[in-house]
Order: sequence, then structure tokens, then C-alpha cells
Amino acid sequence: MKAYASAQEHLAHCLAALDALLRQFCAAGGPHYRRGMVMTQQEAQAFLSGQTPAPQPPSGGLQAVWQQIEQREALTVAAGRILPLQQVAAAFGLDTFGSFCLLLAASVQADRKYEMVYSYLQDSTTAVHPTLGLAQALYAAAGGNVEQQPPWGQEGRFCFLPPAGDTLLSSPLRLRPRVAAFLLGQEAPPTLPDGILHYLNPDGLDELFLHTATRDALLRLIGEVGEKGGQLLVHLIGAPGTGRKLLLRTVSAQTGLPFLSVDVQRLPEDDRAGQALLDEITTEAYLTESAVHLEVRGALQPEQAEAFRRLEDALATRVPIVCVTAAPDELPRVLPRAHVVTLELGEADITQREQIWQYYAKPCPLADDVSLTAYASRYYLTPDQIRRSVYSAMTLAAARGQVQVTDAMLSQAVMQNRSVHIDGLAQRLQSTFTWDDIELPDEQRSLLQLAGARMRLRRCVEEDWGFRRKVTYGRGVSVLLHGPPGTGKTMAAQVLANDIGMELYRVDLSQVVDKYIGETEKNLARIFDSAQKSNVILFFDEADALFSKRTEVTSSNDRHANAETAYILQRIETYDGMTILATNLSNNFDPAFMRRITYTVRFEMPDEAMRLRLWQKNLPPAAPRAAGLDLAFFAKTFALSGSAIKQILLNAAYMAAMEEKPISARHLVRAVKYDAIKSGRICEREQFGVYASYY
Repeated sequence: MKAYASAQEHLAHCLAALDALLRQFCAAGGPHYRRGMVMTQQEAQAFLSGQTPAPQPPSGGLQAVWQQIEQREALTVAAGRILPLQQVAAAFGLDTFGSFCLLLAASVQADRKYEMVYSYLQDSTTAVHPTLGLAQALYAAAGGNVEQQPPWGQEGRFCFLPPAGDTLLSSPLRLRPRVAAFLLGQEAPPTLPDGILHYLNPDGLDELFLHTATRDALLRLIGEVGEKGGQLLVHLIGAPGTGRKLLLRTVSAQTGLPFLSVDVQRLPEDDRAGQALLDEITTEAYLTESAVHLEVRGALQPEQAEAFRRLEDALATRVPIVCVTAAPDELPRVLPRAHVVTLELGEADITQREQIWQYYAKPCPLADDVSLTAYASRYYLTPDQIRRSVYSAMTLAAARGQVQVTDAMLSQAVMQNRSVHIDGLAQRLQSTFTWDDIELPDEQRSLLQLAGARMRLRRCVEEDWGFRRKVTYGRGVSVLLHGPPGTGKTMAAQVLANDIGMELYRVDLSQVVDKYIGETEKNLARIFDSAQKSNVILFFDEADALFSKRTEVTSSNDRHANAETAYILQRIETYDGMTILATNLSNNFDPAFMRRITYTVRFEMPDEAMRLRLWQKNLPPAAPRAAGLDLAFFAKTFALSGSAIKQILLNAAYMAAMEEKPISARHLVRAVKYDAIKSGRICEREQFGVYASYY
């Protein structure tokens, strides 16, 4: 006696034993009035006698046949091979009678002759599948105990199709298509709509993997389930792109445990279709002995949450390991009663981000102006966003016919691969100005440059020098720009954004502030959360309207207004990026804000020397100017802000263009006069001195 050489040999031997049992059962006869409509008794006996390629049963009766099968099955298992019939019976928890029903149902799938035999035995031309009643009769004829439960209970209902007869005894034993294909060696995938179900691929993993501690914790938990049994439910919490599925693929590669991934968002909401689909998913999980990965890609609607609960209930009775991946704010509230283990995948720190940049940039020829350290410090990107950014930059270089990737290309690729979701609450400002375009006193310029350096040099100070361990809270950078209107606060914000290489978004206060209680806080939360994920600078212009002082509580309105202020204080301090606030009225700020501001920069009205530089700098070299145009006179005579000087020169240029003449003092006088009228300033003719005639 030897082990089975193949699954086909084992199935053929089992079917030969079944043929012997059916021949014995046919010979017993009985009062069946419709027998003969399908075939005669002699035809049935002939059909079951020696006309199958299966080996002939040995002498000694049916008991000897089944004993031989059991002995050879044991030898096969000892040789390290698992037979499909045994695997299915074990996967679905079938007892001896259930395993017998499995063989009966599989016989119809293996050879159509059994359809005619079962029709004959059941007195019906349509009863081509064995019923529970026939199975019990055959099992009793083989010497079995017919008091065992039908095979549709517990896990067995995911192996067999549900009972469909008028009575339980008349219900046919039919395998689910996926189980039948598995028994016959046809590795067909489950019949599910595309995208709902797939296996996580453990092959082709990147060498770089950051979440080693979380991986080791999950491996330990899986090992405990393998040793002690039970069921494990794990929540892998992390932002999209942080490597949640990569972690499971890594665990699958190391343990050999398949992970069957289910897209929870695509579960049908219809109860009947949903139940059928859940049964198919559960069948696949039982059949392949897989861990199940439930992927939540967003907030679940009530119907989806109910489908999720049904799926989890079905899996919890058999599947030992279920892993749910979701973002922190997307985890469904309808969760199982089993013990939950939560593992968090935090965002990569600066050192890890630099490692990711260096890893994915290996095949990318970088120009000398590219600093991956600066990108790691500047942008809070996930590993997936970094990978896509590098590949996008390489595509840009190839499209432009260049070999190396420049800093401009990589910056453009980063912008394309970030996701900004604050449309409607903030608008992007173009940041094309440089330090050469803005006139500032040395002290203010140094403070702004220091703020920029704090964003660019985080890798050096926080990681290399160890300050991250000392400053564990409030590592963001906040800059308050305050001073009279037109002194360059908005322009300074644009210069700073351009210097750092980050996008600048101006918050629209009209869309943020809401009269309904709690809505302002929700809008602010959305802005700060999106800015954190998108790596942008938030610019609050006219910030005193939002960051006002808290008042004494005399009514519910005061209490809610103070709650808004307290919430903004908290978000400013916990935000890890850069926030720029601009105001003309810094005295209206809450004192607690001033303590939390990293840098405060006072913008003063320019003195005469600075005004002259502003007049000269804002008049482009290409603009035609009259001979002897005395800009020093206007700088000395009129104490104007930089914004006013820019507008005066622009208006004068249009006047000159209308006359098709160079820009002259006459145009500047008229432009200064119009600006004074607009601003409500007193501007007398005598102030213009030698140019008074142009007034």
C-alpha cells in the first residue's frame, strides 16, 4: 500500500468506492413506481459496473474499500501532500457525514453518468443531484450513523449551496462553483465583480521598508494564533500611502500566509446581492485558508457599514486572522465584538523620508542643484508620493530631451503628485518674488530668512543635532507679519514661500467663518488637515478677524466665540508646517497667540532711502522714461508705502502708453494725485514744487 500519487488518483479511488456502494444500493431495489423512466435497473447496474477508469475495489466488501482509502490518505498526508477532498472537508469543518455528502456532490461534477444514476435512484428525471435524503440512505447502507447533522450548518453552508427543496430531505446537495472547481483541479477565481476581491501579491517587494517595529508586532500576533488558536482582528491605522498594504504583503512573503483583500467600499448595498457576495468571499477565504484584508478607503455609508458587519461576522467564526486597513478618521464604527488590536503606521520622519528619496532616486540622474535632504525637510510626502514624484520627474526630463533631472523638474513633479483638498476654503497664490524683489530693513529680512531656514534645515537641527527629542510638541513654524497697509506683508509671504519651495495658500476667511456653532472649527480642521497632507504654507490675511482676543463670558455667544479662539490656538500649536499671519491690527490679537508665534516681524513705512529704491526697482528697465525723470524728488516728497508706489508707477505707465510717449514727471504727478484722492490723503499743488504745473 502506498500514498496517492495525485489528487486525480485519490478522487478516482473514492468514486470507485462510491460506484460499489451505488451498485449495492441499486440491487436492494424497493417500491419506486417511476423507476425506469430514466433507465432500467439492469442499465443502472451495467452503468456502474466496470465502465469507469477508476481502479476496481478490493475484495472484502465496502468496509475494506473505505479502510484502504483512509490508510492511503494517511500515507499521503505523512508524505507532506494534502488531497483536495480532505482540504475542503477540513477547511469547512465537515464531519464524516459531511465529507460523504461532499463526495456525492463532487461526483456529479466529475462524471455526468451520476446525473442519470441519481435521477434513477430518486424517481425523477430532474433530480440530477443527490438529495439529503438519498445521502442519508446511502450513508446508512455504508454502515454510517445517519443521526449526524446536515452539511449546511456553520461553515458548511459556504461549501454547499443553500437548501432549495420543498423539504430538507428533498434539498439537493450542490457545491458552490468555486469549491467544485477546486476539487477538480481547476484553479478558477471566484465569480465576483472586478475590483472587489484580489490577493495581495507578496512578490516584487521594495528593499526599503520602514515600519519594522509594526511588522514584527504583527508577526508575533500571527505566530500566537498559529500556536494557541483563536481569532485575531487587527486594525492597521495610517494615512493613505504610508504602506499599509505593503506591510501585509511583507508579512505574507515572510510567513507564506495569503492575504485575501476585499474592497469594502464596493460591497453591494442590496441585502440579497450582498449576502450572496459575502458568501462567495467567505468561501474563498475558507477554501484557501487565507487571512482576510478588509480595505476601507473612506467613510462608510450606513448600508456599507452593515455589509461590513455581516462580512466580519461570517469571517470571525472561521478565519483566524482579519486585518482592517483604514485612515484614522475612516474606521467604521460598526465593528465586531472580538478583541481588537490596533497598530498605527506613523508618518515617516525627516531621516526616513531622506532614505526614501535616496532609495527611489537611485536610477535617477540628478543635477547638481538637487538636494534630496532639502526635499525631505521641506515636504511631508508619503513613500508612495515620493516614488511617483521621482518617476514623474524622470518622465519630464525624458520629454524635454534632458539626461539629468533638475531641481525645477523635481519640484514640478512633487506639485503634481500632492493632493490638495482645500478648494473653496483657500486659494493658491503665485510665489514668483525673490529676496531681490522686496525692500526690507536688515533686521526684518534676517527674521524672515531665519523662518525659511527653519523649514529647510529641519533635517540638520532636529535629526542630526538631536533637537527632535527635546522639542516633541509644537515643531511647526508660525510667522506674524504686522504693520500698516501696503508695506509688503503679502509680498513677504510670497517671497518666503518661493525661498522654501512650497506652495502658498491664502485662507478665505469669508468661507471659513460660519454663524452656526461648530462649523468654523470644522472648516479650520479641514484646512489644517489638508495642509498637513499637502505640504503647503497657510496664509491668513487680515488674521485679526479670526485670531481676536478672548472676552469675559457674559452670554452663550461669548462662550462659543472663546471656544473658537481656543481651538485655533490648539491647531496653530499642533500644526507641523508653516503658518503665516498678516494683520494691520496686531493689538487685537489674543495674548496667547503672541506666545505661540515663532517669529513676529514688524513692517514699517519706508524711509526716504528705501522709498527711492522702491521707485527705482518698480520701474522696469524696459519701460520708456523721459530724460531727466527725477524719481528722487517723488521719494523725498511723498511718504508712500511700497504698494502705493507700485500702483502709481503702473497707472503712470498706462497714461504714457495711451499717449504713446515715455513715462514722464507729468504722468507721475497725475498718478500721485489720483492715489491721494483714492486713499483720502490731502495732496496740495504746492507739494509738487517744480512739477506743480502738472497738478
